[in-house]
Amino acid sequence: MGIRIKICGITREEDAAAAVASGAHALGFILYPKSPRYVSPERAAEILATVPPYVERVAVVVNPSAEEVRRIAGIAPFSQWQLHGAESPALMAEIREAGSHPYRFVKALHLPFEGGARGLAAYATAGAGAFLLDTPCVEHGGSGKTFDWNLVEGFRMENVSNVPIILSGGLTADNVGEAVTRVRPYAVDVSSGVESAPGIKDPIKIERFISRCLTASLPA
Repeated sequence: MGIRIKICGITREEDAAAAVASGAHALGFILYPKSPRYVSPERAAEILATVPPYVERVAVVVNPSAEEVRRIAGIAPFSQWQLHGAESPALMAEIREAGSHPYRFVKALHLPFEGGARGLAAYATAGAGAFLLDTPCVEHGGSGKTFDWNLVEGFRMENVSNVPIILSGGLTADNVGEAVTRVRPYAVDVSSGVESAPGIKDPIKIERFISRCLTASLPA
């Protein structure tokens, strides 16, 4: 299977449509009120009503309670939950067990990860289906800044459960080719790198980003 591509920070129907038309596999919706790309669960549900069922619908939340996740799940039909704060494996397990059906999780992490192999294994056991590696910022994403990709190799060695890696943080059409070639992630995640303004996507930037990403992922 080829590389997967997620366009995050969707706030408008037309941006969701542009991402899907260009070949995005997943759309992310920021449910963190302090983010400039915040959308309410109700607004996300309106946009999701226009999205084809084969596209992953990712709720990006920061330090949520199990009750909050249940509430959001009752409003909008998300297929994945991206935990983008300081959520512990115990909280992830609590959220998973509280659902009426098994939740699928992506856990955002920053490098170097201080929890080591044991910490990563705990997240895997708690239900992390992927680790999203992002640049730290107060807004929990959308910084527009890259991190040192050389750190990923050490992270891989500690990721003994082989949980798939999603690369994020400052990706654009200009650097995603190099990022994919060097890191070889399972997926990439972009937000500010395909925008004309915070929360406003540029369809030309989306198309260029996805095209260069797919080209770089082809076998040499």
